[in-house]
Amino acid sequence: MREYHQVILEIFVRKIFNLLKDAIINSLENDKALDVKVIDLRKKTFIADEMIIASGTSRRHIISMAEHIKENLHKRSVNVKIEGMKKSEWILIDCNNVIVNIFLPEIRSYYNLEKVWDFQIKDRIKNQENN
Repeated sequence: MREYHQVILEIFVRKIFNLLKDAIINSLENDKALDVKVIDLRKKTFIADEMIIASGTSRRHIISMAEHIKENLHKRSVNVKIEGMKKSEWILIDCNNVIVNIFLPEIRSYYNLEKVWDFQIKDRIKNQENN
């Protein structure tokens, strides 16, 4: 019986998580974000389950996208933490299990988070076995 409740709880949590992720992606798409990518972090780190990366056309554009995400999630009673609004080249939004990074294209290219985080776990394990 206990295992059954655990499975039900996991399904419920995953559905809520997917609703959160979908709300973020919809907000970015409505704001015409460029090159939206979702990276699964569940087997890579404990800091979040997924990372969403997007670009904007200008500082004002990425500030606007961050504000809209915050407003949309606030309506769903989700508190977020935002960093980078003043400089507004790279804005990081911590949405608990989802981290959102919104960049100016040249800053995104420089930091290349897709390459940093989008590695395959089996490749890492394989490399460790070879060493």
